[in-house]
Amino acid sequence: MCSTLLLYTLGTSITDAQFLYIDLVALVPLSIVQAWTGSYEKLSNDVPTATLFYFPVLASVIVSSMIQAAFQAYFFYNVQKQPFYEPIDPSEFVFGNAAPCFEGTVLFMIANTQYLVTCLAFSVAKPFRKPFWTNSPFLICVIVLVFVDTALVFVPFDNAFGLWAGLLPFKTEAGESYYSYRYMIAGGIVINTFLTFIAEKLIVHVLTRSWDQKNRVRKLAAFSVTMEAYRAEIEKRDRFTESVNSAQQLG
Repeated sequence: MCSTLLLYTLGTSITDAQFLYIDLVALVPLSIVQAWTGSYEKLSNDVPTATLFYFPVLASVIVSSMIQAAFQAYFFYNVQKQPFYEPIDPSEFVFGNAAPCFEGTVLFMIANTQYLVTCLAFSVAKPFRKPFWTNSPFLICVIVLVFVDTALVFVPFDNAFGLWAGLLPFKTEAGESYYSYRYMIAGGIVINTFLTFIAEKLIVHVLTRSWDQKNRVRKLAAFSVTMEAYRAEIEKRDRFTESVNSAQQLG
């Protein structure tokens, strides 16, 4: 969505071929086979959250989204400063068809790796699930997509796939190649991956435990208050019963 919103500011969008690739290759296989990971061997005392409106879950999604959006926005504007960059020619605009552009090319390269990295970061194992590598179909998809996404970063787009997907090679009109820009994109992807995993681990292992501990203390405090009120009610009833019995004995 972030890629599309950024491209909308230029009056264009992701090409139909890129949408097709993202849906059929990058997203659908992962979304299907990720859920096939089996349950953990041992039962845990921890109880899964009963709602998606759980602060650590919301924090995980929001922080991860901000990281991905930040890297996409950075390269969206960074590519415009490169010597090979050329803005979209208004004469190429056709209603209903997205015009290929350097911004779309860079966002396509980055977003495809982000889909995979985010999926892996959200594949939390213990205490409810087995590690993701025990899910063979998911592991195969991950390995294949790693190779494909790596090829998208390092293989030039002056080929049939680039023409079909509307991806532009990093070249000037004179034919001067700026292949080194791909190394910069690869470095950004590595940093993006590192930050995504670190943020998710911190949220899972630090924020979630801290939040659960606070909830546990709050529930224990509420339970103590309820029990005190219950004890007070019982004592009140006992005193009333004793007073009634005393009155009956005196009568």
